Amino acid sequence: MFDFLYKTLFLATFLVQPFFADFLLEILISTSSREVRQCALRNIIRLCKIETSACDIRAVVHQILLKARLPLWATSSAGSRGINQKLLSQSIEYFDLRCQLTENLTKQMQITLNINAKQILTDEFNWLSTYAVSTTSNELRTIDNILFIGHLRFIRTLLTCENINKIEFGIDFIRLLIDQFLFPASKSMSLPIVPSNNDNDSLDDSVPEPKCSTSESRLAAYDVLVELVRNCRINLKIVVDDLINLHHRPILEKQTEWEFMPQVNPRASCGLVGLYNGGATCYMNSILQQLYMLPQISEHILSVHDDLENNNETNKTGDSSLFYQLQQVFGHLMESKMQYYSPESLWKVFRLWGQEINIREQQDAFDFFTAMTDQIDEYLKSMKQEEIFRKQFEGIFCNQMICTNGCRHRYEGEERFMALNVAVKVDSLNESLNQFVKGEVLDGNNAVSLIIKNHKQFFFFVLIIIK
Repeated sequence: MFDFLYKTLFLATFLVQPFFADFLLEILISTSSREVRQCALRNIIRLCKIETSACDIRAVVHQILLKARLPLWATSSAGSRGINQKLLSQSIEYFDLRCQLTENLTKQMQITLNINAKQILTDEFNWLSTYAVSTTSNELRTIDNILFIGHLRFIRTLLTCENINKIEFGIDFIRLLIDQFLFPASKSMSLPIVPSNNDNDSLDDSVPEPKCSTSESRLAAYDVLVELVRNCRINLKIVVDDLINLHHRPILEKQTEWEFMPQVNPRASCGLVGLYNGGATCYMNSILQQLYMLPQISEHILSVHDDLENNNETNKTGDSSLFYQLQQVFGHLMESKMQYYSPESLWKVFRLWGQEINIREQQDAFDFFTAMTDQIDEYLKSMKQEEIFRKQFEGIFCNQMICTNGCRHRYEGEERFMALNVAVKVDSLNESLNQFVKGEVLDGNNAVSLIIKNHKQFFFFVLIIIK
């Protein structure tokens, strides 16, 4: 590159070599090293700035980029395989070069370079309109966003060209970007609610995910909007009106709700769904999440056919309603497309020791677990179903009282349990269990004595976990 700056006579010869086009594309998009691609981008831009009477270097590079057979206009990354998928993920520098060469092109320069900016912009709009993002693979979703970054930057650059009428392209691009690429959730919420009698809609809580799901791709979309409204009042009014309608219009039916926060975020990339904290319901959420993560529990709960499931939800009372709401929670944790689920109906029907719960009042997680599992097992038993929590969690421990005076008196009693309340401020679970079963001498106020043949006997208490 350094030699070409001072020996421009050799440059024309170099550019017309058959290998040059392949070489340029190889270092610009095909190589897997981003550092090499970025270095190539910088040097190709420097190359295009060299003035020589032999040829127009900028035009030569432009034609190479235009004629290159690249899969960058595929309708979906899911249909790409192998090398094509690799090229999609490495396309940023290719589009950046096209942006550098196309920025603020005059009408005359477009003719010289044999470029029709208006037609290219139309083609870009058609591609954006029809591109289908991947919903099954995080890797493909990343590729989608990389591709969007390149195309959106290129679109912004094309809008700076001389013969582009922003008003002509404005409304179509603005509505496409706002409704599909940036704020589809807000758009969905702004539409009137259509009642449905379909029972399957109870789990259909999905809100469309924005096509631009990374900060970089969203920034590229914002830049296009900024360029569309620059020196164009008509487009500015469209953007402002749309944003006010989507984000600043009061939702009358939700005005009475405390801390109303509509869901707009999609399911996390890890594939898990969270539970909304109603104020102090973390104790409840932690237990529900743990139970759901046990397949033998969640799968059994979801597989039970409730005889009342065909009735209206409001007709269900007591444990039946609680069981139904637990199925709802597990169903949403399994199938919801949203970031979290708010178990408001479960809060309303659950009773802790017969009392309604205050979601802004902290309760003990152990108490909640005990009450929840007891009520669900009782309901399953009434339906002649297997008591799943008792089957999975029930254990037996034995209380032993051993005489401390050397006699052979021993008293034992078995007791069933569903959970053990052990200490947590210890080094390990084994230490917690050792403390739980640690024996103690029953004396003083805790003394248990038995007079045998005029002798008072004192006992040593031991707890043994049998099962």
